[in-house]
Amino acid sequence: MSTSHAIWQSLSQWNKFPITYYWTDVVLEFTVTLVTPSLSLHVIPDGRLERLKLIASLYRKGWKSVEIAKHLNDRGILTPSGKMYYPKLVWVTHNKFSHRAIRQRLMDVKIHTITFTLLA
Repeated sequence: MSTSHAIWQSLSQWNKFPITYYWTDVVLEFTVTLVTPSLSLHVIPDGRLERLKLIASLYRKGWKSVEIAKHLNDRGILTPSGKMYYPKLVWVTHNKFSHRAIRQRLMDVKIHTITFTLLA
């Protein structure tokens, strides 16, 4: 059964309805996720930073982890939790501090996801 062109409405008529936006009734919601290798904690407390720099300088002078642990313990320098140093802890502390320095130099920010929601 065919439909007469006189009865069938033009498709262009469907696009001619008025759209009115009142900005008081529209809420735009954005969610942006940024991914960056930089750290959120930019400040290390002074006492801890001095201890990390001391360990790094001793490593640069060629000291071994065993020697550094003995040196720190002989000087009465304790860990942040109040314990004595041992070689593996010295190595881990130095490793984390050196990786932190590398990450601080990287300041690339990449937009990971953007979500746009229109609430009316």
